[in-house]
Amino acid sequence: MINDSGIVIIGGGFSGLASAYFLKKMGMDALLLEKNHSLGGMASCVKTGGFLIEKFYHHFFSHDSDILSIIRDIGKENELIWGKTSMGFFAGNNIYGLTTPFDLLRFRHISMLDRLSFSLFSYNARKSSAGVDLDGISTEEWLGNKIGSSAYLRIMAPLIRSKFGVHMNDISAAFLMGRVKARVNSRTKLFGKEKFGYLSGGLDRLSSGMINILEKEGRMVRLGCEAKKIRVKGDYSFSVETSDGSALDCGHIIFTAPLPVLRSLLSSSGGTSCFPEFDYRSVVCACIGLRKSLSKYYWINIAAEELPFGIIIEHTNLVPPSEYKGDHIIYLASYCDRGSNIFRMSDESLLDVYASGLKKIFPSFNNNDILWSMISREPFASPVFRRNFSRDLDILRSSLPKGLHLAGNLLTYPGSRNVNSVARTGKNAAVKVMEEYENK
Repeated sequence: MINDSGIVIIGGGFSGLASAYFLKKMGMDALLLEKNHSLGGMASCVKTGGFLIEKFYHHFFSHDSDILSIIRDIGKENELIWGKTSMGFFAGNNIYGLTTPFDLLRFRHISMLDRLSFSLFSYNARKSSAGVDLDGISTEEWLGNKIGSSAYLRIMAPLIRSKFGVHMNDISAAFLMGRVKARVNSRTKLFGKEKFGYLSGGLDRLSSGMINILEKEGRMVRLGCEAKKIRVKGDYSFSVETSDGSALDCGHIIFTAPLPVLRSLLSSSGGTSCFPEFDYRSVVCACIGLRKSLSKYYWINIAAEELPFGIIIEHTNLVPPSEYKGDHIIYLASYCDRGSNIFRMSDESLLDVYASGLKKIFPSFNNNDILWSMISREPFASPVFRRNFSRDLDILRSSLPKGLHLAGNLLTYPGSRNVNSVARTGKNAAVKVMEEYENK
């Protein structure tokens, strides 16, 4: 049991880790609970082929200041790998290069007028604030005017559909602008290639480095310990019941897991009926080791509904194959609903379906090229960032008991939903807890 002024963090992904880390830097300890036996959440690694690799693809942007500052703090800055990458777009049985605005001008899949409009849109995105002024506007309504009808229908609509499915027509333009702005700002020059980074050895090296700092003065992380119930006893007064039989009294909670989990934990205390509804999309991701490279592209977006995945990441076009004993590594990802066939499919069947999809894009691909594979699923991978998402977040925050703060991918809006953004939400939650302590 911890004392009534203590802090419990629920969830050991990078938002929870960052919450604990920044609280520690401010002179405060917190107890972090993680139901799994590893940290990192969707950025955790698994050992396969004799090395560690993330279950889901991850990279850094050069402007990811929050996570890069942590990497510097723990002394791993020299282990960062940076590279300029090429982007592709598969449509109409062809892969088009779409790395720079000049590539876009050569993209004959859309009209010349729309190519110019799209190039101008990309240029202006660098200066955009991606603010709440776009929160209540749908991507379809906003982009149709910005980039032209053919560009929207042939480039953006397939990508939005791939990510959000039946919700595609209600996605906030603020979310999309946040994504575009992050990508444009990753270019080393306005018309240059994007620059991405990766931590040699995988993100487990980052989480382990953070834990080493957190646990210098005692064990403040419990792995394999799941929060089962949150009892609200009053303002800044909670009891967290856990799977190991503990009842942890605390004055603050930072909750980083998906919102449906919070609803369940708070169900006996009531008050969740006023929470806004937030839908989530699931993801299925295959990490596959290959004998040889597929293409020159790091990232290929797929604009073909008949294919089973929406994106191909050739990880070893950013990180050298020598980091992985010469293996070439790809990720194939499908966003879907939890009840969909592809989410419930066996690993073996899914690999067959994905291999068939690869052959349609790369006719020379052969199943014998596969050295190993790893299939990962996450039922709450991404919130559905609908119109007025910022308004609903404000309503949610105002509905929470005093002393309970959120962090995690729900709060990354309207920015890019990556490790840096979720770490920032953890940092922000830590700052709010500190402010509350100081104001008591």
